[in-house]
Amino acid sequence: AEIYSAAVFDGRGGLIADAIDLVAALDWMADNRVPVVNLSIAGPPNALLADSVSRSAGRGMILVAAAGNGGPRGGPRYPAAYPQVIAVTATDRHGRIYRGASTGGYVDIAAPGVEVWGADLSSAQGARWTGTSFAAPFVTVELAAALAAGQVRDTDSARAWLARGAVDLGP
Repeated sequence: AEIYSAAVFDGRGGLIADAIDLVAALDWMADNRVPVVNLSIAGPPNALLADSVSRSAGRGMILVAAAGNGGPRGGPRYPAAYPQVIAVTATDRHGRIYRGASTGGYVDIAAPGVEVWGADLSSAQGARWTGTSFAAPFVTVELAAALAAGQVRDTDSARAWLARGAVDLGP
């Protein structure tokens, strides 16, 4: 598999992404025919991003995004809440939903995202990370493998494929 990475954060060490940079990244991914894209970002609705998500999905791209970490009363987070996107929430190792995760009918599936080990620039040993942004890549890689195996072809079939293998955790 080929992995593409687009830098969308401000570059000053913060985790702030501008909608224009997100749109440019999605356009670049589409131009390079990247079939499945992970969006481990979450924020308020944005008309420019909504249009880009719609265009990307229209070009056949499967978009997977973090549901957000606003908590149960935090409201929908975007791009996950756009209908063309597969929204992923986080669970702990016992299958319990992460208490800081945003919730709502837009959430499609849950994946491990609490105390997940990953690389850390400040430590050669790595670190444990928590949040829906760490759950979304689990789903992204599964969908990329399913697409390569011919088990999914678009977002709708990806949702159906995920549902067949999921355990219902309730509302």
